[in-house]
Amino acid sequence: MARLGLRRRAREEPEQQRQRPARRAAPPSGELRRERKTLVREHEGRIRDLGGVVLEMYRQDSFRESLLYELCAEVTALEERLRELDMLLDARRPPAARCECGAPLFWGSRFCSTCGRPAGSAPAEG
Repeated sequence: MARLGLRRRAREEPEQQRQRPARRAAPPSGELRRERKTLVREHEGRIRDLGGVVLEMYRQDSFRESLLYELCAEVTALEERLRELDMLLDARRPPAARCECGAPLFWGSRFCSTCGRPAGSAPAEG
């Protein structure tokens, strides 16, 4: 009888797992930075190519709007993904330490660059 209960649970567990939404872990920051670096290079290349295409169309006096729209859409998609990556990376950065005057305290600094107070004299977080 105990085995029957185990078999039922074994059959029920996969059904319960299918019903739960899967939680995806966020990729590590290093992976996000590498993807961002690759996308920035690709974006710069696409912008350069787009300029070359427009110049060649101008020289030949033959503009193909559909090609320009397609190339611009690719550049826009890359820019959108770069914005997403920037938001993800910004969310992972710890808040910068701030002086009592509100200025950010740079890492390793001994004094506030704005008011001159010693950096260790009670910096306020956030």
